[in-house]
Amino acid sequence: MFAIYKRELHRYFTSLLGWVFLGFSAIIFGIFFTIINIYYQIADLENFFDTIGIVLLFFVPILTMQLIAEEHRSKTDQLLLTSPIKPGAIIMGKFFAVLTLFAASLMIIVIYIIMLCVVADPPIANSISMLIGYFLMGASLISLGMFASSLTQNSIIAAVISFSLLLILWLGNAASSVFYNSWIAKVIEWVSVLIRFEDFVGGQLLIMSLVYFISFTAIFLYCTTVRLRGKHVKGFVKKSVVALVVISIIAGNVVADYLLNKYKVTIGFDLTTTQIYQISDETKAILSKLNNNIKITVFMYEGNNSVIDSVVQKYADNSNGKVTYEYVNPEENPAIVKQFSDAGANVESGSVAIKNTDTNAFRLIQYSDFTIMNAVYGTVTGLQIEPKITSAILGVTEGGKINVGLTINHGEIQLDTSGIGDVLSDNNIETFPTNLLNDNLPDVNVIMILAPTTDFTSDEIARLSNFVNSGKGVQVMVDPGVADLPNLFAFMQQWGLKFNNDLVIETDYTMLGSNSSLSLIPKLLSSDMTKALLEANRSILFPQARSVSMAEITDTEVIQRPLLQTSDVSYAKTDLNFATAEQEEHDTQGPLYVAGLSYKVLDLAEKPYTESEAFALQTGLDPGVIQHKKSSVIAYGGSSFISLQNIQTNKDLILNSLNWQAGVGSQLNVQPKSLESTYIQINNQQMIIMAVIALVVLPIGLFLTGIIVFIRRKIKTR
Repeated sequence: MFAIYKRELHRYFTSLLGWVFLGFSAIIFGIFFTIINIYYQIADLENFFDTIGIVLLFFVPILTMQLIAEEHRSKTDQLLLTSPIKPGAIIMGKFFAVLTLFAASLMIIVIYIIMLCVVADPPIANSISMLIGYFLMGASLISLGMFASSLTQNSIIAAVISFSLLLILWLGNAASSVFYNSWIAKVIEWVSVLIRFEDFVGGQLLIMSLVYFISFTAIFLYCTTVRLRGKHVKGFVKKSVVALVVISIIAGNVVADYLLNKYKVTIGFDLTTTQIYQISDETKAILSKLNNNIKITVFMYEGNNSVIDSVVQKYADNSNGKVTYEYVNPEENPAIVKQFSDAGANVESGSVAIKNTDTNAFRLIQYSDFTIMNAVYGTVTGLQIEPKITSAILGVTEGGKINVGLTINHGEIQLDTSGIGDVLSDNNIETFPTNLLNDNLPDVNVIMILAPTTDFTSDEIARLSNFVNSGKGVQVMVDPGVADLPNLFAFMQQWGLKFNNDLVIETDYTMLGSNSSLSLIPKLLSSDMTKALLEANRSILFPQARSVSMAEITDTEVIQRPLLQTSDVSYAKTDLNFATAEQEEHDTQGPLYVAGLSYKVLDLAEKPYTESEAFALQTGLDPGVIQHKKSSVIAYGGSSFISLQNIQTNKDLILNSLNWQAGVGSQLNVQPKSLESTYIQINNQQMIIMAVIALVVLPIGLFLTGIIVFIRRKIKTR
């Protein structure tokens, strides 16, 4: 085999054939890389690999058309067959020679990855997954091309047959949608090389996909070997052996695939940057403590969404048998749909129901709720499958419910106009209108005061103080320009939080959400409720804000934490009737806080701080007091940010703060998984250099190398 491999490889790299192939590969790859990655400044290669897959339709027939057909035409196949080398070794030698040439072309992509590493931080693990998938798909299609070459003596006909077979594989993937969810579609999807390749592009390196490509390659290499032994397999026994070998390989794959699906076993690796196919440790902790039985009903066919399939399975795998799941087609199972619709739920295709089978409490999540959309471009920028499902599980089990009181009678903004109503209801947070003049307040965990325009009475403030001192939470949002709230402001000052009568102006354009200097993107400061947002590099959009100061207080047990901070070059207009937005002498210089937190731990005698909590407190971080009973007050210097429903981080900040104040801490760090591409920050000169390397240096270098090698060979043979 090695002799054949060496001969074929020598033929490729001592003639123009191999170098021309590499040169044209560099041109085509370079065009796509320049357009997709350099021009649009995208650091990941997902779109690049999605595009270059089609190149194999044309490359493979050219690479393989002469491998066996030329041997037949020139009758050298008979010499090979009469040599001591076995037919299988001949085929393997030729196959690995072509595969080596194909692998050499992938080194061009490796150079692209190195270039991206110089100017950005591309997802290396995902890029490796794509390279492996592309290599395996290329190996499979090369084996198919070799088989096509063994069917004829004419190289051109071999190329046409190879191209036709590859085209059928490509179109078969699209044809599966015609037979949607039928057994025919399942068969087409199972044999589709594209669907298997998409697993690798998506960052999922599955063992079954590896086995599939290896089996695919083995079948056609075996069939090619049989063809090389003779143009026709003679005899019933020989034909039966061939059929038996092929059927055995296919049957082995089918059985393994069936058993893995039946017993819900996924063997593989998640190589995505944000681990979109996994669930977080926070969710696993929640699942390990479940006392109720949960059933997840997915209203779609299994396999329609690989991420949902994987995530739902992880819930079952980590729940000690407490979570089960099923897939239901809503059109074929109207009785199951009726169970939920009778309870007021609107079941649609793609919906997911989370039901506590012990109490029959359930939550329904619509398919559209799993995605985070870019409000400007309408593109999907993230997935929140895990946050939604985990939130729903907490909502239908004991201890996961949060009740929030919304004060009334002071000109507060309404839920239907604020945008926060749907956010709260979708996350298991029930709201209650709360009149602080009533003697009996509703049983709530947190009271929210949303942008009041009139002050509270002393009796209302007294009840509010009693409420928070009992170990509950209060959130207050006051818009700029509302100055006459002395009783409410006095209550806030008791907790070391002061609403300043000003309007914040930001002049650092990197911290602005639009051209308006009032549209702030303040810096998130470290706290329990912002930790996950900071780790995910998320940003808050906070328009039209007044500043919030950390005031001095006599109670040494109260801990104060600023939450949102503007830049050093920001300032606050203290005269709200200002004639100019430019900074004036009496304006307050930044940095400024536009949100702050104060809290007091009530059960230190029973549950003192742990060593790690004490260390965190000393180093300026919140000491993880979620498990402690505490009183807490949060001040926001504006309410406009809660109406921005398209800004996921704005919603997450509110949800995290309510969870933290209510003591539902394990939900805090269950965050959406970003799907946004990693972008390159380069100037025009750097773009030109990278484009020249990809489009000029690499192709010309490969062509020139081929010409030099070819000329030197000609000189030596004279």
